[in-house]
Amino acid sequence: MSLGVCKRETELLPPSGWSLLPPMIEERSRCAAFNIPPSDAPVIGGTESDELHLRSTELLTGRSGEEGGRGGEKW
Repeated sequence: MSLGVCKRETELLPPSGWSLLPPMIEERSRCAAFNIPPSDAPVIGGTESDELHLRSTELLTGRSGEEGGRGGEKW
């Protein structure tokens, strides 16, 4: 499990090194994330910039940064 800031500028540590996360619908910090091989990562809860608690979950996939997606880097 990975705790910390989960937004585009933040990075998760896969076994091969650091990589950028694709953009998320809601910017969040103090969230939890885990990897579902080969490339999915649910990001759960956290807080918004105004310290309101989020009860939502976003699923980041390996396709999130591909053309036709929401943009950003492939990770």
